[in-house]
Amino acid sequence: PSILNPSPKHNALFIPISTSNVSFDLTDHQGELMNWTVETQPDIGSGFGTDVPNGRYTVPISGLEYFTTYTWFVNVTDGTYWENKTFSFRTTAENTMILEPTDDATISQKQPDENTATGGAIALRSISDWKLDGLMKCNLSTVPSNVTILYAALQAYYYDNKDGNPSGHQVNVYRITSDWNEENVTWNTQPSYVTEPSSFAIMPATINNWVLWNLTGDIQMFYNSSTPNYGWRIIDTSGDNDISYFHSKDYSEYHPFLIIEYE
Repeated sequence: PSILNPSPKHNALFIPISTSNVSFDLTDHQGELMNWTVETQPDIGSGFGTDVPNGRYTVPISGLEYFTTYTWFVNVTDGTYWENKTFSFRTTAENTMILEPTDDATISQKQPDENTATGGAIALRSISDWKLDGLMKCNLSTVPSNVTILYAALQAYYYDNKDGNPSGHQVNVYRITSDWNEENVTWNTQPSYVTEPSSFAIMPATINNWVLWNLTGDIQMFYNSSTPNYGWRIIDTSGDNDISYFHSKDYSEYHPFLIIEYE
């Protein structure tokens, strides 16, 4: 038997304490019925199934605490073979929010009328006449009222490159100053943005790494309604041909996210 597609994902971070279940797919390639068990450590729930077919199975969990690592163990047998998998996740800290983008897109100087709203990647390239920039926007309406924003950062998962390694490139984030949406934005309809970056990050030497931009100042302004929230433009400043690829919100996992800490 095979144990696939755990939720939460293995080693997932910032999982809300309101999470009410873990789930997974079971597949037996010979079509045999299976018996399975799930246990958790610390104990937040358990479950089992007997003589079940291929499918997705869910185990209720409860009593999660802030900033705690939980491990869950899945065991399955078809009577002949066993499969055992161990997964972990970590809950969010108290007074911390994780927000995924409502909109994200890549705009292409070479294809100025192309819209990439349904793509699974945000691509960055800096060479003249072939530029690729990223756009991203998050809705802050769920941030509690009457709090003080202590820290905010945007993170995106760098998973691939092309035409060279962008290691060491400086990638700036600029606050956007006019409205846009991912369904129709293109290079030719791009929103305006400020000339001074809100933050920058240096591209890591290898793929499969998170890249972080500190956006505390912008989020404080957005939250206090002193500046409209239209999101950010993400620009590689190197002038090189190398392309960096980040997972977008439309990819199956490793979505970009905004983390906000408040008091």
